Amino acid sequence: ENIPWFHRLAFAPQLRKRSDLYWISLKVIPLESPYQEGEGTPGDRLRVGRKAEVQGLARTFMTSWTKRCLGQSLEPCVRCMGAENVSLAVKGLARCLKDMSDRKGALRLFVCYPEMLQETLQESGDTVTMTQIRIEPRPRN
Repeated sequence: ENIPWFHRLAFAPQLRKRSDLYWISLKVIPLESPYQEGEGTPGDRLRVGRKAEVQGLARTFMTSWTKRCLGQSLEPCVRCMGAENVSLAVKGLARCLKDMSDRKGALRLFVCYPEMLQETLQESGDTVTMTQIRIEPRPRN
């Protein structure tokens, strides 16, 4: 069997509904090339907190992605700690993609590339492990 080559796996979260049941599915998308950061204004580094609301996150993600599509910045990143905050981030990203699809506008759809990183908090000096989700253009193929 012929399996295509890829360097990384990303996902596109999708909102699903059947009668009164709601859930999110993740469409896995292979990325054929490694990430290469371009030159320009760094993208937004967005943090998801406990009290964030999905609709508010979706609007924030849309604003950051619009700046990326207009060439005003590089790819935005969403950073969060803990399962609840990662879940909120993915729900917000799914809502943003749904809103983009509903508008059928000029914005190119995106994929989410997750990675774990360690960061030292400025407030306490503690080193913590965070989930970072980089928002990148969806391959056109």
